[in-house]
Order: sequence, then C-alpha cells, then structure tokens
Amino acid sequence: MTIIVVTDGKPGHENRSLAVARALDSPAPARILLRPLVRESNAETQRLRALVEAPSPPPAEEAKALLLQHSDAEESLIESLARSGSANWAIATGTPACVFALLLKAATGSRTLVGGLRPAERLYRLFDLCVFPDYHLPIGTAGKNVVKTLLPPAYHDGRGAGANGGAPFWLLALGGPAADCPWVEAYLRGQMDAVIDAASKQDRRLCVAPGPRTPASLLDWLSRRCAERRVLELASPEHRLADLMQTAETVLITEDSESTLAEAINAGHCPGVLAVSDERVEPKERLRERLEDWGLFTRPMSVRYAVRLADRRRLARRLVGRPAILGFLARPQVRRPRNWLFDVLSKDLRERISQRSRQGWR
Repeated sequence: MTIIVVTDGKPGHENRSLAVARALDSPAPARILLRPLVRESNAETQRLRALVEAPSPPPAEEAKALLLQHSDAEESLIESLARSGSANWAIATGTPACVFALLLKAATGSRTLVGGLRPAERLYRLFDLCVFPDYHLPIGTAGKNVVKTLLPPAYHDGRGAGANGGAPFWLLALGGPAADCPWVEAYLRGQMDAVIDAASKQDRRLCVAPGPRTPASLLDWLSRRCAERRVLELASPEHRLADLMQTAETVLITEDSESTLAEAINAGHCPGVLAVSDERVEPKERLRERLEDWGLFTRPMSVRYAVRLADRRRLARRLVGRPAILGFLARPQVRRPRNWLFDVLSKDLRERISQRSRQGWR
C-alpha cells in the first residue's frame, strides 16, 4: 500500500494529512504539492472542482494531464499508482487539495481520504473515507464514509528536548485572523499583557511563537514589548512549534487555530486559550463546550466586548485587566500521555477501514 499526501503547502492542512498517514502506519508518505495557481479557491480550482463533481469522473488521461500541469507530481509516480490502483490511499485536507486527490483517484484508481477539514458537502461525499471533527458536521450527521473525531488529526513526534535551553518557560502560540474567527487586536493585547505580568510574578519566561497568519501589526507590538519586558521573547525560527510544546511548562494558544489546539493536547498539555474577540461563532462554540467537559482547556474571557464602539482600545484595557486566563495560570498544570488523542484516531480509523473492506466500498 502506498500513501500519498496531496497538499496545498499550508502547514495546518498538511500536518492534519500527515497525522492521518501516520495513523495508517505511513510516517513518510509520498507528497504531491499543488502549484501556486491552484493552492487557493479561485476560478481555476472552481473549474476543476466542477469537473470532479460531474456525474461521470474525468477520463484517466485527462486527470493525469491536469495533475502534471498543476502539481509537482511525477509521471512515473502516477503510472506506478495506476498499476496498483485501489491498494493506495490519497489523503488531502482543504478544498483545493481535495479536488486534486479526486483527480488522482480518476487517474490511478486510488482510494481517497479527507484528513480533518470538511470541504463542501458535495465534494466530501465523493471520498471513500473522511476524518472530520464532529463539530464541523451538522448535529446528527452520520455516514458510512465519515470517521468522527474530537479534534483535527495531529501527531506529536516527541522531539524537542532542550528547546529554549532547557529552562522552565511558558509558551504562547499565536494563530491569526480567520473568516470564522476574526481578531480584535486591542482585546487580545490586553490579555497578553496580563499573561506577561503573570509570567513575571511567577519568575517564568514567556516564549511567543507567531504563526504564518499572525498580523504584522501584532508582531511589531510584540517586538516593542520584548524590549520593555525581560520575561518576554519571540521564538527562534529554528525551533519548531512541536519542539517548544514538548518542553514548555505551560502552553497557551489563541482560539482561532484548531490545529494548534490539537497539537498542544497531543503533546500532553491542557492548554489555556486566549479569546481574540467576544463573539460566539458556531461550530467553535460546540468544540469549546466539548473540551470543557473533558477538562482539556480553560474557557476564554466571558466579559462582553462591544466591538462596534469607536474607542476600542480604551474599552479593551478596562475589560481585560484581570482576564479569566489568570485563573488558569494559577493552577498546577497536569500533563497527559503524549498522543493519546492520536491513538484513539488510529484505532477508530483502522476499524472503519476494516469494516468498509468487508462490506465493500461502494
């Protein structure tokens, strides 16, 4: 069996697909990277999506030509996959990558698997199996091609000993504004200032790890704060976030990134979550409630924030003087076994594949 990860190159998407590949006992799968033109949902990807969603799949030669044109796939790999057909699995996360996984299926006969981020319903129903966090699906949704999980797939390889010099430190992993989770920077900065103060009082360094989507304005603010507060530092580029999570004493994350949340929990942490605004957005609210029930994270601030008021900065300072995150930082941190959520996913996924194989895939 050959495992192929079809990826748009986005770390959050690719890491989910790699975790699913590892759950299928393939720690180093083959990789097909989309070219820049089709890495986002645009006119070209919509045209190709209509092609794979048509009642009849595109002919194998046409699908092969599109793969060679729009990705770094080598002709020899496609021909090799075509010879073994349904013994292979193409894993993808994100709509553009899912479109090309279906093109790979049309070209080679490989089975297809969505790795943890639900595309449009018409698209995911074309896949042989889908691994979805259940909060991505309407309540009550089920299907024989769906494996439900608590969080997006994630795997922690256990490396990272010695990151940050081995000294005790807190880690704050930043995501970035998203369509379903917009940021109000003044709101977030007030909470970060409170965390910096708490780190200073507890004689801990606070290491901040920005993400690819972290706004430049916040990075500028952090650079100025690093010069003012000795306890604060920005993570070195050579340190992977997973490495820092392995050795951090406490992990804090912004609420926008589900992938970072899954990585922190699989690293054994019960992470604290910083709210980026006071809006309640479904389906994230269902996720928060589920994780609170499991004792896996602390709820963000519950104060109301009037985002339409003109003087946001002054209001934010008044509201976030003593945010709820301080209660989390005052508690002893309990570590859980590394990759315990990943182990649950691996078991469920293998059982579902075995069950579908006995029943027939169509």
